[in-house]
Amino acid sequence: MSDGRLFAVAYDIVRDSRRVKVANALKAYGERTQYSVFECYLSEKELSELTTRMRHLIRAEEDSVRFYQIRPPVGIVGTGRAHEDKDLFVI
Repeated sequence: MSDGRLFAVAYDIVRDSRRVKVANALKAYGERTQYSVFECYLSEKELSELTTRMRHLIRAEEDSVRFYQIRPPVGIVGTGRAHEDKDLFVI
């Protein structure tokens, strides 16, 4: 985990081939928590890099990648593994 801010990154990608590329790119930055959602701790530089990478991987007229900064982290309801971050509250 980097010293960056926590983001939920959600995507809706039309074509399987692009979806796989987006998911693989996100794996380098964070952890998959839902089928099309990753949680990523990102520095400003990493956020910029990842945003640029997503722009190159998707078709903007068909696909969507959304970055939601989680501040403060709220928690998890149901299945999932909680982060070890002491500032993360799990409900």
